[in-house]
Amino acid sequence: MFSRESGDEVEIRKRESRRPVLVLPKKGLEVSYDDIYQSTSHIAMPVRPKWDYSLSKQQLEAKEQRYFNEYVDKLMAETHDHPLSYFELNLETWRQLWRVLEMSDVVMVISDARHPILHFPPSLYRHVVEDLKKTLVLVINKIDLVPATAVLAWREYFYRQFPELHVVLYTAKPGNLMTGSERADSKGLMSHAPSGAKRRMISVGGARQLIRTLADIVADHSILSEWTEKLSKFEVAEGEASSQNGADHHAGSSVSAAAEAVSYLTIGLVGHPNVGKSSLLNSLVGKKVVSASRTPGHTKHFQTYFLTPHIRLCDSPGLVFPSRAEKQLQILSGMYPISQVREPYTSIGYLACRLGEALLHRLGLTRKPPCGEEASSSEPRPLEVDGHAWSAWELCEAWAEERGYRTAKGARPDVYRAANQILRLATDGRICLYVRPPQYTEELTRWMCHPDLKSVVALQREGLDKAVTASSYDLTALSSVCEGGELSDTTSSGSTSSAESSDSEVAPSLATSNPFAQLGNGDSD
Repeated sequence: MFSRESGDEVEIRKRESRRPVLVLPKKGLEVSYDDIYQSTSHIAMPVRPKWDYSLSKQQLEAKEQRYFNEYVDKLMAETHDHPLSYFELNLETWRQLWRVLEMSDVVMVISDARHPILHFPPSLYRHVVEDLKKTLVLVINKIDLVPATAVLAWREYFYRQFPELHVVLYTAKPGNLMTGSERADSKGLMSHAPSGAKRRMISVGGARQLIRTLADIVADHSILSEWTEKLSKFEVAEGEASSQNGADHHAGSSVSAAAEAVSYLTIGLVGHPNVGKSSLLNSLVGKKVVSASRTPGHTKHFQTYFLTPHIRLCDSPGLVFPSRAEKQLQILSGMYPISQVREPYTSIGYLACRLGEALLHRLGLTRKPPCGEEASSSEPRPLEVDGHAWSAWELCEAWAEERGYRTAKGARPDVYRAANQILRLATDGRICLYVRPPQYTEELTRWMCHPDLKSVVALQREGLDKAVTASSYDLTALSSVCEGGELSDTTSSGSTSSAESSDSEVAPSLATSNPFAQLGNGDSD
């Protein structure tokens, strides 16, 4: 539940969408915590008021309601001059989060790799680590949608900013990465893998990373041995008809076994809508145990499932934390229901400002491929093709003509429907806008030569048929860069070497400990 915008605000943004789009340089895609949260670092998330078992259910609910009303009133008063973006105003959704945090031994925050900084609020980190004294693990999900270099850069950025944080790289749908001319390019456009390519249900590499992280946290490693054994069985049985039956037998008997267990580890899954919490849970289990949807708010109440007799996963509803993030970015990241967006055109303009000609080319509105002019530009420039400067409104109108979208009255181009369709393509990852951490452009060569790059790429492509991967990845260009060769934009898109992509598909082995844990709070590089 979000606050409703006024009609005047909507009309102002509609007029802005008719202005020519100004394409940002590459540096404009770099964001830091100051850009997203700005002065909200002092604003704490709503936390459950102190309670004990002497309170009745009615007394506790009344106390929580009174506290939450006071919290919202104070927040609105403090930010009156600079209103916050969309955030959750439904107390029942916050109650679900409070319960998950209380019952969890380890809290996993799920973040979308395209906008990871948006999905990791500092207030949640402080509450879990400092107030609750619990371990927090950041899972950067959907890493198959962005270049491996950006994934590595974001991992180090989080390590520097949050010394007590553990970071795990994951893809709940491994094998989505395309390659060649259709893979994620320097402007972030992405296509999915061919429909005929087989994919794994379980991301074994990501799960093993998570196990190694938990091994540094949990004292009793025997709790994790059952999970490790389950992954080993899956790898042995993969491709056989009996593999799914074996997984079902293990998981299906876990509920009754858990009832008899002396102790178990509870892992809470927390995050914004549409970051893939439910999909990640299904991926860890190896089958569909909770429903997932692109529509924000699909999960209404927290759900628990026993991964093994001693490991319990708890999926919480997605909710949006207070921040000063631009509302257009929230919409493009799937945090706000697209069907409820009253004015989608400025969000299209936000997308066009960052993707430029590549967006027009991806939508088929121009056959002229991006010329790479943005690579050398340091100032915003008009989005021009053949001398015509495009606006967000014209882009939507052209897409409506391309798709044949017409209004019922007058048979005019249905610009609103076209804009909504483009937004859905963006949230689905078919048009991929991803942000970079500070200094990413200057340090791109460093990330291309990073020792963990090949492991990240192996995790991204995990599960694809070897017939697809063997002919699709080429790290020769990367090797030349690390040896002093010329840097190419196309090599920053998560590619690997043909020598490395032979039949020796080794499970990724990435460091799971924070190398900056002993250095105190890091700087915003």
